[in-house]
Amino acid sequence: VRSVPELCGIMPNSFAHIFGHLAKAEQNARFIVTASYLEVYCEKVRDLLSSDVNKSLEVHLRNGVFVADGLSEISVSSPE
Repeated sequence: VRSVPELCGIMPNSFAHIFGHLAKAEQNARFIVTASYLEVYCEKVRDLLSSDVNKSLEVHLRNGVFVADGLSEISVSSPE
């Protein structure tokens, strides 16, 4: 399934796209890639990377983008 992009899903394809472009950048260029995962279900927002399953997130509009304050972030070094 991983070899067929149409069957992988949006997140694996997004990371493959991002890291594909980074691989084409100049050799001396440096990048930091971070990722967050959240779930919106029944009007509740959940941080899927947090070990605290009861952690509540405040969601508000900032510069035309919905932002979840306190959302966990992890550094990502490959599409896997």
